[in-house]
Amino acid sequence: MDTTYLGKYGQLSCLNTEFLKNSDLESLINLETEKEFLSYLENRFYKVEVQKFSNSYTMPDLYTMIINYHMVSHIKDALQSLPYGGKAFVSAYLNKFDTENIKVILSSKSLNYKVDQFEPFLMINDMPVGYITGSIPEEEYKALMEQPDVEGIVNSLAEYGYGVALMERLEDFRSQGNLIGMFNTLDSYYYTRLFEQFNMYVGSQPSIGNYLRSLVDIHNVSLLAKRIVSSNKDKDIDDLDDFIVDSGSITKQELLNSKFDTIESLAGLNIPGASKAVEAYNRSGLLGSIETEMKYALYNEYLPKLKMSSMGLNTVMYYIIRSEIERDNLRVIMLGKYYDMGNEFIRSNVIKLSNEA
Repeated sequence: MDTTYLGKYGQLSCLNTEFLKNSDLESLINLETEKEFLSYLENRFYKVEVQKFSNSYTMPDLYTMIINYHMVSHIKDALQSLPYGGKAFVSAYLNKFDTENIKVILSSKSLNYKVDQFEPFLMINDMPVGYITGSIPEEEYKALMEQPDVEGIVNSLAEYGYGVALMERLEDFRSQGNLIGMFNTLDSYYYTRLFEQFNMYVGSQPSIGNYLRSLVDIHNVSLLAKRIVSSNKDKDIDDLDDFIVDSGSITKQELLNSKFDTIESLAGLNIPGASKAVEAYNRSGLLGSIETEMKYALYNEYLPKLKMSSMGLNTVMYYIIRSEIERDNLRVIMLGKYYDMGNEFIRSNVIKLSNEA
């Protein structure tokens, strides 16, 4: 192997030690004040971010900026070690942040929020993910934020493919005023493109392939669960047929089988964590508990495999996914504290990896 790559992978391996441990997450959950939060993060590899944004933002925007910036910094580190053949696939994978940004902008415009009310929640501040992955550039995001309404945003996104997909749901938004159809369309578009790139460039990587199929299963089951508890099931059945991504380990036909008509019935799905997901929902009554439990099973099955692989794309994907998990966990803790959800609620929605103390 090229010695340049050896050095980059060695650097990436060293940076793995900077991830927060389960004990850190528990300590953060037990903290009470904003000052304690910031102090703890500053002493746990977040010093650059805390110092960079503390004079420009207040909570909760400050916290959002810190954790987003830190995650993007980690992703940039990972991309330095990316094998050339995996570039298109990883770019397609990271386009999930495009969909996240677009959802934030659409939601904010539909609620008539001003730009400064939602800009901190976007992945474009100072270190844009779009820039480092070759997707939507920062300048285009700024133009999107200046659009007067949802329709203007959709039309502006046409050249990137997202707009074409969203136009199929524009009439639904006009008539119903909600964005659920658009959000589900964005997710379907993202996964379809992701698997196109996977099959074209890295289809020989079984661990990554199995991880992605399980990720699609979680997406699909989450949609199915929403339909089950919906009061407008007839319309949701039609939407579900459009939005389920047929790239998971469980086919669309099987998921639409009428036997899956209660939350309890989902425990019979051949997906890691399905039965525990149902148990979690029965305890909390929250649909988010289903996704959390299935992701817990997903991460604990596949992250060790990616981490222990020989140097290559698997190593880079481990580092990227691990960075995402940390950001998501910190966001759960921050929002839970900010909205006074209680420590037990926060603890049940934080995903702790079984191989990390």
